[in-house]
Amino acid sequence: MNVLQKSKSKKIKTAIKTTVLGGGLAGLASAALAAQRGEEVTLLERESWGGKSRRLELCGQRIDTGPALHSFPSVWNTLWQRLKRPDPLQHLPVTSLGMHHFKGHSLELPPAPDHPLFAAWQSYVARQTPLELETLLTTPPHLSNSRFLRASRSLLHEYGFNLGVRGYLQSLELPPVLLECLAIHALNGGLGSRSAPALYASLPAQMLERGLSIPHGGIYEMVLALERVCRDLGVTMQDHSKVAKVGQGRVWIEDLALEHDVLISAIDHRRLQMLQGKTVSAPKQRTCSGVAIYAVLDTPASLPFSSVILPDVPAQLERDLLALQEPRQTMIFVNHSPPQQIYPSNTKAVLSILLTAPANGRNYALESDWVQGQLEWASGVLGVDLASILAGCLGHTVLHPQYFAEGGAWGGAIYGDARSSWQAGPLHQPPHHLSRGVWQVGTSVHPGGGIPGVLGSALMVDEMIRSSRFSVG
Repeated sequence: MNVLQKSKSKKIKTAIKTTVLGGGLAGLASAALAAQRGEEVTLLERESWGGKSRRLELCGQRIDTGPALHSFPSVWNTLWQRLKRPDPLQHLPVTSLGMHHFKGHSLELPPAPDHPLFAAWQSYVARQTPLELETLLTTPPHLSNSRFLRASRSLLHEYGFNLGVRGYLQSLELPPVLLECLAIHALNGGLGSRSAPALYASLPAQMLERGLSIPHGGIYEMVLALERVCRDLGVTMQDHSKVAKVGQGRVWIEDLALEHDVLISAIDHRRLQMLQGKTVSAPKQRTCSGVAIYAVLDTPASLPFSSVILPDVPAQLERDLLALQEPRQTMIFVNHSPPQQIYPSNTKAVLSILLTAPANGRNYALESDWVQGQLEWASGVLGVDLASILAGCLGHTVLHPQYFAEGGAWGGAIYGDARSSWQAGPLHQPPHHLSRGVWQVGTSVHPGGGIPGVLGSALMVDEMIRSSRFSVG
């Protein structure tokens, strides 16, 4: 008896091709997670790796740009757990958010136990500690997600109808100096305390309670660690590659077209839309920008590690920033690092002066009138002549709104568009999932989240992809 044998063709499973746009922390993390999922990954960066976190070499000394501190370490730890690798970095603990100066008052956060405001600080911290902000940093904002709902309920229960930073802090009846020193941290989200969501009022306590640190060697060590793991996982990495166009399933670098099944954008959402050929208008409101002065000093200055200078009228600063006007007094961070304190190879002290600026896309220099005016005012507050220190420094460089606008958000806005507080959670705008096979990570979806926010967005998208039909295993 003849037996008819039918051969069954075997389907060959090929790896999903994923292209990641942008080689900042969010893009590097997204590329590593995609490779860990088994995808064939290409990472494209128009300049060098790091995005807003760069490494400068001045007079033979190392200075890192971008965030000065690393907060919410559980987000970083979760990333490495998902990559199935140990954290490769050594983290130096930081116990203070700096000395804050407001209208003649100096207040370190947290206050010392013998400080008159210590009791008020403790009362504030006691209400913030139970909130599950860390969960919200890594959990997709879906109403079907029990973790998101539980964490959101904890915030709603605490904030009630006080949806803004200032309204919530005022409801706590805090002493005015403490209130202002807490409220100014809303600018970490690019908006003033009257516009930023109330959760930014909880950040000072949460950051200190959950742990602040600086990687040994500087913040840029985080970029280098992610770059190494991407290469170890087989990611094709192309820096200094300017994308000319983004189409359906393709990305063009000059005349070369790269095909993909999945696109993850870690660049500003409006810039992505322009690459897609869409008509994009300037945003009605932008988050703040900055003028960052980095200098190498011949001798260390008589300054603490971190100082925060508040304007006398915070409300006026907020109005000026939204109107794209140069404020008479801005918020200023002054960070001073003696030799070998953070950067083991440095033999000289390095100084960073960060001026909160409007996202006007302008080019500022050390000699600019507005910069000199702010330095003069800050010198009076600190009792140290910053202009003289900079005049006698071994070398300096200035980053400005025009610099941040190149390849970034409109006008150099550090956190992109300013959005209403209701455009969060389930109403997230823009969403992580833009369209079929196209995802968004970074500051466009987590404005003001800093390192934990942008890394958290990569973790959220990874979780959503794994649970979707784009998953590969």
